[in-house]
Amino acid sequence: MILELIKKAFLLSEKEVGYEIKLREFLAKIWLLIFKSSNISGKNTTKDTKANERIKLMMLYIHKNFSEKISVFDIAKAGYMSERNCFRAFRECLHMTPIEYVKNYRLQKACNMLIYSNSTISVISQECGLGSSSYFGKIFRRYIGMTPIEYRQRWQDSNI
Repeated sequence: MILELIKKAFLLSEKEVGYEIKLREFLAKIWLLIFKSSNISGKNTTKDTKANERIKLMMLYIHKNFSEKISVFDIAKAGYMSERNCFRAFRECLHMTPIEYVKNYRLQKACNMLIYSNSTISVISQECGLGSSSYFGKIFRRYIGMTPIEYRQRWQDSNI
């Protein structure tokens, strides 16, 4: 529908009587369709804003407590919602579960620590809430594609 209106707007002749008014009409219709399709109509914005605020609260909780043991119950509680709604909110907004987000965030922090600190692998795994160094190495390799030591060496070699 939008493409049809754009085509019609381009087919208007500047010599035609009322050209500017017709062009503005087409542009107004195009903007209205874009507005409707973007779901900014006002009905869902308060619901979406509330959901976004809750997601932010849950993400802040994870960011502050990533080194600790975190359960879905704890995350949901931080966002003032049930565990079921917490899973739904993460799926809709971030396309992953809350636990996947926690794991990804911990791995991201571990990557930064491997690059910018001289801490041992054991210390980094503990500080990132990833448990023992053997579990950390297993998870790191699965998600990053190399061991933590290989990752650190690759980054140190690239900084030379």
